[in-house]
Amino acid sequence: MTAAGRFGSAVSNVIDLVVASLPLKNGFSAVLPFFMYERGGRVGMPVAMRERAAVSFPRLGERDAWIVTVGDPGATATVWWT
Repeated sequence: MTAAGRFGSAVSNVIDLVVASLPLKNGFSAVLPFFMYERGGRVGMPVAMRERAAVSFPRLGERDAWIVTVGDPGATATVWWT
């Protein structure tokens, strides 16, 4: 799952790339600056690594996934990066 459903496709492309490039290890957290025109400019979005888990997929089998919480001034989403 990606952030596209929560943040819209334009922003989610950047969020996906940024989160995937972070050092996702236990205890990692940061507040990342993003520019959102609809929100008036710079918006700080908290990102926190919650846990690493094994997720089973019907066609791919079991894969490691990083469960990450991405905050937004309006809501918080939990996403799984594999």
